[in-house]
Amino acid sequence: MPMALSLYLPRWTVELASRRKPGPPAPDPDRPGALLVIRTVGQRQTVAACCAASSRAGVLPGMTLAHARALMPGRRIETLPHDPDAEARALRRLAVWATRFTPTVATDPPDGLLLEVTGCDHLFGGPQGLVARVVRAAAGRGFTGRAALAPTFAGARALARFGPRSRLVVGPRDLRAALEPLPVAAMELEDADHAALLEIGVDTIGQVLALGRRSLHARFGDRLLLRLDRMLGQAAEWITPVAVPEPSRCELAFDGPTTAQESVLAGARLALGRLVSALERRQRGVRRLRADLARPGLEPLAVTVHLSRPSLSERHLWSLLRPRLESLHLGFGVESIRITATATGPLRHQQTAHWSAPGLAAGDPRAHARLGELIDTLADRLGPGGVATVGVAPTHCPERVFFRRPAAEPAPPVDHARLINADRPTALLEPPEPADAVALAPDGPPSRLRWRGRDHAVAFAAGPERIGLPWWLNRRGGRDYFRVQTDSALWLWVYRALPGGGWFVHGLWE
Repeated sequence: MPMALSLYLPRWTVELASRRKPGPPAPDPDRPGALLVIRTVGQRQTVAACCAASSRAGVLPGMTLAHARALMPGRRIETLPHDPDAEARALRRLAVWATRFTPTVATDPPDGLLLEVTGCDHLFGGPQGLVARVVRAAAGRGFTGRAALAPTFAGARALARFGPRSRLVVGPRDLRAALEPLPVAAMELEDADHAALLEIGVDTIGQVLALGRRSLHARFGDRLLLRLDRMLGQAAEWITPVAVPEPSRCELAFDGPTTAQESVLAGARLALGRLVSALERRQRGVRRLRADLARPGLEPLAVTVHLSRPSLSERHLWSLLRPRLESLHLGFGVESIRITATATGPLRHQQTAHWSAPGLAAGDPRAHARLGELIDTLADRLGPGGVATVGVAPTHCPERVFFRRPAAEPAPPVDHARLINADRPTALLEPPEPADAVALAPDGPPSRLRWRGRDHAVAFAAGPERIGLPWWLNRRGGRDYFRVQTDSALWLWVYRALPGGGWFVHGLWE
């Protein structure tokens, strides 16, 4: 029988938005936190989605932000902007991920997926096992899920979103009985039709079916009957699955099994060259490379090479792949070699010229490629975590702007110009060092400083620059920073902790 699975993500918007936070909130039992995703239209801010804690407090999508804050007095409320375009892209990526369960997966905007799973359930222990596996896999990626399996997509979608349980499996004989208790909202009707049914006291799908096809057609035309027929499997329905691009690969088969390592390496180098030529026409570089060697009577051998940046340098790719191939046991011989680019990335376009400069500028694509080759070579010898670089976090807290991250991982997009400017000191003290200060005004700059056991008279001061600390650091207030020049021509970056805190030296210009 045909089998359709609907995966509904009731907290999709807020769980996806929470990933954009710089870090996890610090526990504070006295002031529990809440997360709201806000939609801004002109000067009006409304709630697009809310976390579970906000829902329990009575917050609903569509209400104003001021109303939501009034329902949660004393809570630490964090707001994030609603980005429907980013949600749509993320939902498509999730659909591509879900092709591990079935080849046919479609997005069900704005917060669900539809999977054609006919003939796939036996791979996961039956229909119940498949539904449980999909929900657990979604939870493993950080998303709360409800799933239903039914003979029709419309029926599975209604059961996943309005059914009594988070995991449902309904067969053809039980489909009508399972749909009848559901509310009319599960039919996804137009607003006018929905309001007309509620006006005459029709609240459930069972009550709609009891009205009869003739009276429904006279009042609503074909649109409501078509929806019912699709839910019950009496009308055709279809989905548009996401297109998953096939990985680029090149395969070379020998006339017979060979145990000569030189022949195997030569065949792998030839297949790699063909793969690079094919990717060059698409302007895609290799991010992850896999080589599969088929052996008669034995399991195939597979080696994988990871790269920090997209690369089309055949020399560099071969320098990483060859040592892995040389260490393999060929057994009774190798029948064929397949080289696959399992992950690729766009290449930087390079301006052609009639001459080549002796040096490469920092922004030259060739310099970027050579840096990637250096990182790949070091990571291949020292391990992926053995090579690190400095990343920039989306925060204004000075000691948290920079962090160490593996150099092989792609850098996240960050507005560097907003976080780094010429007013920052060349050396940052970690942690900030306490100092004694005398200020002529309560909120003014210091006139004298005692720091590291020495007294300093302030010759010049500029500021303040107020920086608020993130609420998840469990700190109240912020900091007022001043750029201070002492009488000994020493430039310091000092701040006063708010409210009414002490003074600290956080950096200096050397």
